Amino acid sequence: CTYVDLTAAFNDIYNYREITGPITLNLTSYYKSKEEDVFPITINPLSGASATNTVTIKPASGTTDTIAGNSTSSIIRLYGADYITIDGSNNGTTSKDLVIQNTSTSSIRAAIQISSRGVNNGATFNTIKNTIIMAGNYTATNYGISIGNNIGGSGDDNDNININNNLILKANYGIYAFGTGSG
Repeated sequence: CTYVDLTAAFNDIYNYREITGPITLNLTSYYKSKEEDVFPITINPLSGASATNTVTIKPASGTTDTIAGNSTSSIIRLYGADYITIDGSNNGTTSKDLVIQNTSTSSIRAAIQISSRGVNNGATFNTIKNTIIMAGNYTATNYGISIGNNIGGSGDDNDNININNNLILKANYGIYAFGTGSG
């Protein structure tokens, strides 16, 4: 399938599909010139997602892509979603060919937000790798990656998160993770 943006891709998966094998969403240079996505791009739990039926978001071979916008929360939010990989390499190496940027300079913002839906309903087995992550600026209380529930808050059961080989810029907190005693 071809989609105009990630919002359309995930709406199609939620409404019309069940994941029965691994899915790769290859980004094209579309993101450089258009901002049609609704921010945050919220990825909810996906029917059929598992250790073998993963969803990967990555740049297409040979492209360098940017997902950017001015959001009052985050650019990408994994909201109780499991087995999602954001891989910024366009060639299967450790190259960083994807930028995820929240251009807002206000406080309590993130580029990527990993959020729990409650006890036993966290975002699990997710990977963010080989990506350039940018928050708005160093002076506001903002986050490259926030793991909890609300941005900068605690959250239950966000487990087995792999954050690997990323460059995090313009963030007061590069990576923030806060769990709770109950989850």
